[in-house]
Amino acid sequence: MNQDPTNYLETWASIAHLIALVLVLMACINYIVYMLIVSIMGNRSGKYSFVLNNETKVMFISAIGLSIAAALVLNVFMLNERDFSHLFVFSLKSGLPVGIGITLAYAFHVYLSQYYPFILDARLADIRFRERKSPKSGRSMRLLNEEEEDDYLSEEMMIQEEQLAYDFDVWLDDISGETIIETYKGTTNRVCDKCHFRTLKLIKEEISEETMIKSKHYQCSHCGHKERVQDL
Repeated sequence: MNQDPTNYLETWASIAHLIALVLVLMACINYIVYMLIVSIMGNRSGKYSFVLNNETKVMFISAIGLSIAAALVLNVFMLNERDFSHLFVFSLKSGLPVGIGITLAYAFHVYLSQYYPFILDARLADIRFRERKSPKSGRSMRLLNEEEEDDYLSEEMMIQEEQLAYDFDVWLDDISGETIIETYKGTTNRVCDKCHFRTLKLIKEEISEETMIKSKHYQCSHCGHKERVQDL
């Protein structure tokens, strides 16, 4: 004897709701655990590198889980009318949520790849340049610019900076002379003419239709200074 299709639907609804709930919980746990790891990391350059390399990936993994969960819930909702008389309608109700889930995942991907980098840059700048206290005296430390820090870097460190292999931040307690040196992965950023930190980042390139000269627009992530450079 053939079983009533509605029984299959009820079973599927229970399974789909359970899977959706698990996916939502896993997505939330994934992001919460990541944020907890970031919050307890004491080393500033280590936290910077960890956020730079992992934040977008963690958010996208959570977004995939939420997209699949949304597709499952929508699928159950659309099949709830229990109309099995028309194969086309049934197929449409089954397939449409899949398309919506894929669209949601793609929308998250576009957001994270095109728009979130601007938010991430601000977050990284906050991690790197926020006020720092001396662990010994508790006094505020000063971040030295590219010219000042050379007195505290070894010759090997200065060569590595010139080769863009690494970028070093030197924090100084002016009273005690205590220094802390943070090491960051090399960057192609230029030195800002205003604050003299290597934080001038290329944000846009354009070519003049009349002169065919390329112009590069830079903005400093430390002080916000903007510059426009033409390639002659």
